[in-house]
Amino acid sequence: MNSDSYLLEKKSGCFKSLNWNFSYKDTTFTTNDLLSSLAKSKDWIEKIDGLYPKVITYETNNNHRVVIVPSTSRIDIRIHYTTPDSQRKINAHQLAESLADLCHSKGI
Repeated sequence: MNSDSYLLEKKSGCFKSLNWNFSYKDTTFTTNDLLSSLAKSKDWIEKIDGLYPKVITYETNNNHRVVIVPSTSRIDIRIHYTTPDSQRKINAHQLAESLADLCHSKGI
């Protein structure tokens, strides 16, 4: 799935449409910008994972996640496994739109 502001691709090894690669088309928007915007957002809650300290995870109230690796600038969207198959692609797109909106609200 593509939009004017981001790219969203299902991970090649994910046959259940649960894991998606996300990237901004505007390369001036960094993962640090995203982390700052997520921290201010009321729609996302930071989840601390002691096993993976270099990975930062934010979760929605529906248990969907965005996983950010600042050292590599990787951004993944992970759909919760209880989401019906028919809704997974739709939910991934909605979450990508939410992340894109964070980009736009920052004025980039």
